[in-house]
Amino acid sequence: MIVSSAETRRDLDKFLDLMIQGRGLIVAIVLIFAVAGAALAFLMRPIYRASVVLYPAESGNSANGITSMLGDLGGLASLAGVKLGANSGSTEAIALLQSRQFTDAFIADEGLMPKLYSSRWDIERHAWRPSLWFDPPTAYDAYRRFDEKIRSVSEDKKTSLVTLTIDWSDATEGARWANLLVARLNETMQRRAISEADATIALLDTELQANIAAPLQQAIGHALEAQIKNRALARVQPDYVFRVVDPAQPSDRKKFVRPQRALYLISGPIVGFIFAIFVLAIRNFINRYSMERRASVNHSES
Repeated sequence: MIVSSAETRRDLDKFLDLMIQGRGLIVAIVLIFAVAGAALAFLMRPIYRASVVLYPAESGNSANGITSMLGDLGGLASLAGVKLGANSGSTEAIALLQSRQFTDAFIADEGLMPKLYSSRWDIERHAWRPSLWFDPPTAYDAYRRFDEKIRSVSEDKKTSLVTLTIDWSDATEGARWANLLVARLNETMQRRAISEADATIALLDTELQANIAAPLQQAIGHALEAQIKNRALARVQPDYVFRVVDPAQPSDRKKFVRPQRALYLISGPIVGFIFAIFVLAIRNFINRYSMERRASVNHSES
């Protein structure tokens, strides 16, 4: 069915008449939403962003040739659960950084639960406020909030740069968390590398004692020497898996990422106007329905 221009004009005239008749209501609703948007924009707690830029360190590269030195013995090391020259991979480090175990330990060691749920924590009693609606937050709740709303990790595949970002209401504290997470990550990966090197050295030493073939003993000896060097390198290199290119710094007090005040100030009146039109349409529908119903009742009585 094709709508004629005359019908379209009549509908537009009716809409304009409806707006003119309800202009007082429209103005009132738009003002309410504008004030509400402004209140949200200026009363919401600002969230600041701190970012630390990382580059994968070249730790353990001297062990990259161990598997080729060992030949078939490299498979034996794999079966034993030993990683040869792969313990400093940035992919593993990023996965560890985002893991629940690593995050839970960080939250617990730093005592972040009361800060993550400050509105539900009683400072004087050092306990959660009693509530009929909410149970005390759990470690899993804290992990989800930290992982989804506070910490984010991105990796540039072209440059291999990794960016760890912390969004938090305290700019100084957010920057400290970001730098501390990187330090803890390097320390954890360093401990893993030393432990794996020790296991590899023990395995190679056992094989060296058991094999009497000169070529194989020579290959095992070279691999053993390389692993001893890797262990020594891991012990003296603090930036074992990531080097800090640009450490996190506290953001300027005026440069917060949320709330976006301009968006709230603009969207408040717009949403208010749309809501006002919706209210007028509903009211007009109810009035028309009531009039038609009264007319129908009067007609039946007559």
